[in-house]
Amino acid sequence: MDELREELEREGRQRGGVIAGLLNWLGDAATRAGAATPLKAAYQWLLRTSPVRQPESSSSSLGYDDSDLNPAAVQRLQALLLGSRASTVRLIRKYPRILHMEWSDLMARLVGMKELFPGSDVARMVELAPSAFLDGPWPPKQQQLAAASGLLRRELQGADFCFMFQEDPLLLFEPLESLEVGLQRMRELWPGLTPSALADSEPLHLSLAVKALGLNGPPKGF
Repeated sequence: MDELREELEREGRQRGGVIAGLLNWLGDAATRAGAATPLKAAYQWLLRTSPVRQPESSSSSLGYDDSDLNPAAVQRLQALLLGSRASTVRLIRKYPRILHMEWSDLMARLVGMKELFPGSDVARMVELAPSAFLDGPWPPKQQQLAAASGLLRRELQGADFCFMFQEDPLLLFEPLESLEVGLQRMRELWPGLTPSALADSEPLHLSLAVKALGLNGPPKGF
């Protein structure tokens, strides 16, 4: 662990950023001859899913077809989500059952999410992970979201949580034990990880690192 930490820290100093150092180091290590399979799997997963923060292009809101949808239902859902018509249609395509949900239940979930994540676009969170937020009873989900977000905020002070939670909402549904292990391993690797360093780190690289270092690790099949 000490050797691993030293190499990660050295890479971080050379390439500008603690978490960027993790990604670069994993990339180099995974391409070396005889690299361990779990290490290569972790890097491939991080590489495939590493985000590039950029605004949604205008073209992404074009070209959608809602001709088969009830215009009144789409408009009503759009008004509730406070999003664009394009994003509303995308959500309906991903999760058609949303049109048949009780509006009081959907509103309660959105309001509850906004209380937990006031700086995030909760409609975007639902669009990215509709089943996670909309399937099953709301109270246990709300408890999970509160516990997970509270843990991450305490352990990663300085990080951009608004963006992290908004663009990687499934992080919040990771088992708490796995999050705790991932965070502990991050601290072991970088005992001097400061709020300033976290503020300078890409939020989604942080979330991916926590998941990769947790109990579940990268998804199987890589």
